[in-house]
Amino acid sequence: MKYIKMSFFISIFCLINICISEPAHAEESLFEQANVAYSQNDFDKALVLYQDVMKNRGLSASLFYNIANCYAQKEETGQAILFYERALRLSPKNADIQKNLHHVREEAGLFIAEGTTLHEIKNILTLNQWTLLSLFFLLIITILVICWTKISNKTQATTTTVLLTLLFACCLITATDHYKTMPDSVIVGKNIPLRISPFELSEQKGHVKEGRLVSIIKKHKDYSYIKDET
Repeated sequence: MKYIKMSFFISIFCLINICISEPAHAEESLFEQANVAYSQNDFDKALVLYQDVMKNRGLSASLFYNIANCYAQKEETGQAILFYERALRLSPKNADIQKNLHHVREEAGLFIAEGTTLHEIKNILTLNQWTLLSLFFLLIITILVICWTKISNKTQATTTTVLLTLLFACCLITATDHYKTMPDSVIVGKNIPLRISPFELSEQKGHVKEGRLVSIIKKHKDYSYIKDET
């Protein structure tokens, strides 16, 4: 009887394992098919397959990177930059993504203005890292405040608390600035007209270049009020 029960549970376990492993194996096979299509310069097919993998497996920096490479090969600059930027959001320090993104921008004549010293300092860490660092300092400050009555050397404790508070404030301000100055959109269309007001008959001031990074301030009907790095 015990043997029968054990066999039953083992059979159920194996069945569940098969049900779980088969979709995963199918996704890996789909990913490999996409890579093969890319290597054969069939970028449209590769894009369809990568999108299918993304729907089943979810978002990842590698998938965004591969999709961006396909668009880059198809010379669709806007879409390529969009997916490279998405990949960087998930993997900010990835050298391959940064290199390809820089290459696409350079080919399209889209040059990012050189940052100031403060900008360089800000980019030493990612947004997530600055946020975690500020939370770390906040945690230490909170522990010091809770244990304040048990601390014998109040002068040293006060100095430490003030220093930690300053570090917390610096990290929090840097993280906030990092978030606020991060462009949230990419121009993916070609020859998008730039108008001085959100009306069809308003004066046109040139075009917004495909692949340009912008932030949307507000919207009015079909128009967006945008801000770029300048």
